[in-house]
Amino acid sequence: RAVRDHTLPPTVFQNYRGVFKVTLYNHMPEEEQPMNSFEEQILDYCKEWRSRTELRERFGQFTASYLMSYHVNPLVKAGKLELLYPQTPRSKNQKYRAVIRKT
Repeated sequence: RAVRDHTLPPTVFQNYRGVFKVTLYNHMPEEEQPMNSFEEQILDYCKEWRSRTELRERFGQFTASYLMSYHVNPLVKAGKLELLYPQTPRSKNQKYRAVIRKT
């Protein structure tokens, strides 16, 4: 019931040759996690290429390090933001743009 109440993936029960295994998840897989409004704000702002400085100025309530580590980089990893220079992700000239999904 607690798993369901916290909208987590269902518990997995496995029985292999005398070994019983229970797998509990403490978060949704990234591709299934709903976006929060702040992530949507970042993606909306990044409809055109934006630098780290522009992101920091726009979302000034966070330090640059926190903004990049906990918001921008996870969006890049999830494929929702693309890098202008993917071969050098830590470049001082790096820029970010929202990925436009074609349906």
